[in-house]
Amino acid sequence: MKTIIIGAGVGGLSAAIRLAAKGIQVQVLERLDKVGGKLNLLEDAGYRFDTGPSLVTLPYVFEDLFAAANEKLSDWLELIRLEPVCRYIYPDGTGFDTSADMPTMMQNLEKFSPGSGEDFNAFFGHAARAWRGSRKPFLESSISSPLDFIKDGIPWTDLTALLPLPTLHGLAKRYFKDPRLQQFIGRYATYTGSSPYSAPGTLSTVMYSEYAFGAWYVRGGLYAIAQALEQLARKLGVEFRLNCTVQNIQTENAIVKAVQLEHGEILLCDAIVCNADAAHLYEDLLEKNLDPRKQKLEPSISGFVMLLGVRGQTTGLEHHNIFFSADYQAEFKQIFTELQPASEPTIYVCISSKSDLTQAPSGCENWFILVNAPPTGKVDWEKEAPKYATLILETLAKRGFDIRERIEVQHLITPTDLEQRYFTHRGGIYGSSSNTISSAFLRPQNRSQTVRGLYLASGSAHPGGGLPLVMLSGKLAAEALTKDYL
Repeated sequence: MKTIIIGAGVGGLSAAIRLAAKGIQVQVLERLDKVGGKLNLLEDAGYRFDTGPSLVTLPYVFEDLFAAANEKLSDWLELIRLEPVCRYIYPDGTGFDTSADMPTMMQNLEKFSPGSGEDFNAFFGHAARAWRGSRKPFLESSISSPLDFIKDGIPWTDLTALLPLPTLHGLAKRYFKDPRLQQFIGRYATYTGSSPYSAPGTLSTVMYSEYAFGAWYVRGGLYAIAQALEQLARKLGVEFRLNCTVQNIQTENAIVKAVQLEHGEILLCDAIVCNADAAHLYEDLLEKNLDPRKQKLEPSISGFVMLLGVRGQTTGLEHHNIFFSADYQAEFKQIFTELQPASEPTIYVCISSKSDLTQAPSGCENWFILVNAPPTGKVDWEKEAPKYATLILETLAKRGFDIRERIEVQHLITPTDLEQRYFTHRGGIYGSSSNTISSAFLRPQNRSQTVRGLYLASGSAHPGGGLPLVMLSGKLAAEALTKDYL
């Protein structure tokens, strides 16, 4: 049988490898000139910038993917464990480093805020129960309703940790007396493109995964992941067509038959795995009557990105750094309710050259700056981007890191750029947000409910966004397809 995969992002590459390893003929069609999707690369004047994900978590998911092709991850990629995981800096100048070593983490928090080490230990225990209860039935399985959580007899204590209420912020308040630590926990909602004041407390699992399994970097930059997956897929016989735009999916009696390319070429197939955003799939590639969505979910957070080549070395910063805003709740209100860029944003700074000197010219640094931003629709980013970049640099200067005179390379990526380049719904980085209790169960499933032979593998489908989850989405799509056809 022949399977066509639309999109060569991580989900598409994951599905391609697993299907090809089963002996299925696979052809990948990618609209851009290289693979990776949002996991991509920009090079300029000796600086290298990963333009999408900047952190690897859950390395066992990567190992499992390579093992599916009878390969070892370590033969293809070198993962480097980061310690500290991240440096957190507050407006008053205080801060702490996080660590995946529990004694170190507790010691750092105790020094920062007496009692917070024990608070974190208690919260981590709660998050561990939530993780144990959700890993197999949710993250690693197809799911269609909350009842799927109890089908495997999950212990009651784990189920209680999975209760969606309170919100993640409300849960943090139960465990942490210091508001600064509540803000720290709330940040993990943004890993799913959501607000800690709306997203369910079950997202404590996101925090747990980072500290239980560690935070990792890939030697040579994270784009090396996409390159390795492409090379492995080609080794297995997968055919790639780059600069190849799919115009529509052709069906007959709601059964996949072919795809039509931009210039009219028809490619027959038995099945399709769509690695594109689900909104693009249902609104542009399929006939409208084949859209199963009862409601269109709220798009996730988008992002405003600055890629800066900076002369000299900066003391006081680590590989990953967070500069928190003074009013976190006001920040998310501006983003999700007012649909405006935050006037005082939390700023994430990743300097991978701190760990890998190949990522910048000698004596220089590559700064990846990410600020949460609203979905597209209200902001004219062509007009606002230069002013917002100035605001961010001024904010960093006030916080003691003035790099304005040292910048020799600058590139800006706006929510509009993300929407237009990757066809993401309103520029959302993670598909839909998790700002409601039911949102996790309303994500498109990995097997289409309305079209036979159509499967979904992307950050907008189950189980969600982020490198490991998108890899799992590819796995679940490939497993469903294999079950149906082999």
